[in-house]
Amino acid sequence: VFRGLEAEEPVLSSAFLCDFSDLAVSAALLDELVAQPESASADLMLTYDTKALRDAKEALHSGSIPEAYALVEQNSHPRLWRLVAEAALG
Repeated sequence: VFRGLEAEEPVLSSAFLCDFSDLAVSAALLDELVAQPESASADLMLTYDTKALRDAKEALHSGSIPEAYALVEQNSHPRLWRLVAEAALG
């Protein structure tokens, strides 16, 4: 995932990319599915959050809505604003 021209830290995984939306990457463990198709489950689907989403969640979990707000202002995205709004209302 790139933010401008800067790449985020890579995540090592043998999963195949399926989707990138709302600051999250979805991936499937197809090797495991092909090896054991009878034991298919939702556990074979993985979700990786982008750094901006992880940072905002971390700030909100530490209880700092102003810090999360500042992060979201720097990395504006509807999902980040939704997180801050839900935390402020909850």
